[in-house]
Amino acid sequence: MCPFKSRPMKERTVHSGMPRMIEYRKSYNGACTSSVVIPPRRKSRNIDLLPPCQFEVPSLKYNEKLPIFLKKFQDLQELKRFCKPNACKYFENLPYNHTTEDEDA
Repeated sequence: MCPFKSRPMKERTVHSGMPRMIEYRKSYNGACTSSVVIPPRRKSRNIDLLPPCQFEVPSLKYNEKLPIFLKKFQDLQELKRFCKPNACKYFENLPYNHTTEDEDA
């Protein structure tokens, strides 16, 4: 019996050919025990897989820009003086709610 506390597994081994399998020994002289660490992932057969490095672009949620609150629009008008002219045009043309309601209300 060991006079001090030790870890229950003395040796662990994982092989590249079997990445889900781990072999371990509970003592230095003991036999190796094998265990599956992660259950296998099941592939769905109903999904058409795309070639590598390709993806589908999701459909648009909105067809046009969403309006921002008036207070935010006014703040952007003050801050646009630090922007380039093409950015200023973008901020001037943003749709906004003409009411004075704020998002905190």
